[in-house]
Amino acid sequence: MFFLFNQFIFLSRDIHLYLLHNRLIMCSTINPDRTINFKGRTKECLICLGGNEVCYTEKCRGCKGDQKVLRKGGKYKCLTCEGKGYIHLETPKVIGICKKCNGTQEAPLTAYDNVSEEEKVWIFENLFNFDKPYEKPHSEFNEGYLGIGIVCGVTDYGAYLSMTLEEFKKEVRNNFLKGFNQYVSIINKEDGKLPLEILIRKGKSGWNAYPIYEKSKN
Repeated sequence: MFFLFNQFIFLSRDIHLYLLHNRLIMCSTINPDRTINFKGRTKECLICLGGNEVCYTEKCRGCKGDQKVLRKGGKYKCLTCEGKGYIHLETPKVIGICKKCNGTQEAPLTAYDNVSEEEKVWIFENLFNFDKPYEKPHSEFNEGYLGIGIVCGVTDYGAYLSMTLEEFKKEVRNNFLKGFNQYVSIINKEDGKLPLEILIRKGKSGWNAYPIYEKSKN
């Protein structure tokens, strides 16, 4: 039995189907309250090597880590390690089981990881609004050159202005799906929710997409 709530159809606790424009869009990791479900999700552990904690350097045997060696007339830079105190190993040395993943080679997914492709498709189809422009205060430099406060954008000095609306939508979609977005760059830092909508601001130098969040109740 299906339960319709706004545009969500619940099939189970873990799977939701989203009704949009008379078609169903599945996204199993976005909750009905627009929070991201991180529970039980993992990523490849980037710290270890095959589940092991490894060391890529070792103390220089020539200077024993002192960076200098005693020669006639005093202490001079160690030529073995070039004064670094350590040398790089050709083969990493295993020093134990990885403390982060406990040897499983998988680590918990966090808000500092990249948004999945499935989630990006859902976000674009559900939250990007091309019917009204972004009109709040902005900074051309912060958004256009530093990417602060936006989820995606392009500085093309107005080249996009010659596009039709459908071409522009495709341009925005491709830019968003191909970009690298951490969850923290999209979700609200106060409540962890995705924005209510994402609006586009068009300018002479390019376009930027801004997330619009719920106002804080505090």
